Amino acid sequence: MTTPELKKPILLFDDECGVCRHIAGWVWRLAQTKSGNMTILIRPIGDDPEELRALNSSLDIWDAYETIHVLMPDVP
Repeated sequence: MTTPELKKPILLFDDECGVCRHIAGWVWRLAQTKSGNMTILIRPIGDDPEELRALNSSLDIWDAYETIHVLMPDVP
């Protein structure tokens, strides 16, 4: 499996945590452009553990649940 290229930052959060959901919602509102595009992608951590491993192989899903993470695209 190849690692997908990140084109936008991705905010990963625990969807079972009320504080995390609130923060993700706040970021979601701030990340929308006037045209409706998003400047950052927002994903619950538990959506797809395999996808999480593909995005960042060093990030363990159980460690990811302990705090909000932002995966940044590589800067050339």
